[in-house]
Amino acid sequence: MLLFIIILLVFCYWQNEDLVVTKVDYGNQKIDQTFDGFKILQVSDLQNRDFGNQQQRLIDAVKKSQPDIIVITGDLLDSRAENIDAAMGFARAAVDIAPTYFITGNHEAASDQYQLLKNQLTEIGVIIVDNQQVFIEQGDARISLVGVADPLFATVEQLAQEGDYYQQTLDNLLSQGDGSFNIVLAHRPEDFALYVNCGVDLVFCGHAHGGQIRIPLIGGVYAPGQGFWPKYTSGFYCEGNTTMVVSRGLGNSLFPIRIFNRPQLLLLTLRSEDSEG
Repeated sequence: MLLFIIILLVFCYWQNEDLVVTKVDYGNQKIDQTFDGFKILQVSDLQNRDFGNQQQRLIDAVKKSQPDIIVITGDLLDSRAENIDAAMGFARAAVDIAPTYFITGNHEAASDQYQLLKNQLTEIGVIIVDNQQVFIEQGDARISLVGVADPLFATVEQLAQEGDYYQQTLDNLLSQGDGSFNIVLAHRPEDFALYVNCGVDLVFCGHAHGGQIRIPLIGGVYAPGQGFWPKYTSGFYCEGNTTMVVSRGLGNSLFPIRIFNRPQLLLLTLRSEDSEG
């Protein structure tokens, strides 16, 4: 029995502390040859985690990936933790590695520390793209990068508007583009149908924590916003011309343990030809 307990403890420690970098390719005919090989590193749901005071492991993994840009898809901080030092420590390292783009998640919306975090992120050069569109340019080619703030940031007046405020926001942002290949940063994967309806090419999401506990060959057990046996927890999801990639993230939600679900960085390489993802 003692041996079993020791093995179980070691397994749980490994599952929660062993960082994995998942490398994937994504192809689309709208991607100009100039961007072929362009690397995007997704960081999601850090939630103030410092990996047992060994945050350098995370920073080294990011640096080794040699990304062209870093995208942080929400929940950089944890609304239940007052200290944002771990979040800022990572952010400072990230901007020294590559241009870093950030959108908010539900934990930023719920935290009274977010304004402080936002100010500090802006000061160090993190590009906050909540409800904004920016362009990434290489030569004469460019990619549209759109960010949407977590829906919890919507005011009562906005939510009272006719139609779906979240969809209207995304539609308006995408309509400002020029037909270039578009990438959307959005925290919530449960809104996949909305991203499809808006004509998004590629969307990066987090929030699901990989389902927290993953059962081999079945998938995640529970995800916020989706409940038990969630549909969108990890990897690629495709419908029509829209592809959504969901990161399992780095931190934990209320449940403090990951099982068959190691913390994840996702490194996506753009390809200028068709790909099944």
